[in-house]
Amino acid sequence: MSIQLLPPAVPGVPLFGNLFSFQKNAVDFLAKSYEKNGPIFSMKFGPKHIAVLIGKENNQFFFNMTDKMLSIREVYQWMIPVFGGDDYTMSACREKYLEQRKTTLAFFTTTRMPYYVASMEKEVGLWIESLGVRGEFDMCQTFANLLMRIAARAFVGSDFRDQMGEEFRKQYEYLAAGVEYFLPTNLPIPRFWRRDAARKKMNEMVSRFIDKRRNSGIVQEDTLQFMMEFKEENGCHLSNEAIVGLVIKLVFAGHETTQSQLTWALIQLLQNPFYIDVIRQEQAQVFAADSQITEDKLKVLSKL
Repeated sequence: MSIQLLPPAVPGVPLFGNLFSFQKNAVDFLAKSYEKNGPIFSMKFGPKHIAVLIGKENNQFFFNMTDKMLSIREVYQWMIPVFGGDDYTMSACREKYLEQRKTTLAFFTTTRMPYYVASMEKEVGLWIESLGVRGEFDMCQTFANLLMRIAARAFVGSDFRDQMGEEFRKQYEYLAAGVEYFLPTNLPIPRFWRRDAARKKMNEMVSRFIDKRRNSGIVQEDTLQFMMEFKEENGCHLSNEAIVGLVIKLVFAGHETTQSQLTWALIQLLQNPFYIDVIRQEQAQVFAADSQITEDKLKVLSKL
């Protein structure tokens, strides 16, 4: 006879569970729950049960079990309204999902990394040049804008970034604001209307840009060109719709978490200024021979 062990549950209110406490102050709620229950516990958002895993070992287990014991495609079905009904890599059919996921991973091979690193370096350099000798900036909004420019350059191309970057960023904000994990995602409310309109607008923008590139006959060494020339296992090229879906998803996946990480990293450095010298010393050693930023050098950096 097997015994099923369940993580301790955080007490909540009838029907809504822990939703209101989480929405009021997520950090405080999680900190108190961790202090009382340890690194693994569960909470409820209405009828939905959610397991929380905190700590390096638990997170490593979570990511190692993706598509083994755990199923991303089932958990993230609530994201489909954000990316569209025929969302690429979220197919309900497991075979099609695995094929689509393999296609997505093709854009993150080692041969593509130098291009992404160069895109990041270029945009960060432009941002630093725009800063004055002294002043203030809103970290969350500044990093959000910076990452959107990086994503537009890295996942589409520099010409797209220059021509449509700001409009793409504005529509993306409407799209991201439509993420919902509790309410039915088809409710007739303004936030969802803006989400759907933004997704349609972004689809039109990227698709129009793809057609323009194809019709021009110009071949460029960017991610959009790579997507246009890429062939799936069945020998077919990706459709405009599939490329648009991938672009939006890549931007979404590389934006939200990175924005938070950058913001918290800078907050920690400002609160512990002595550590800035530690980081500078490590960088001075790694880049002693030359200042060129490469993937190999970034892997060596361990202080931040």
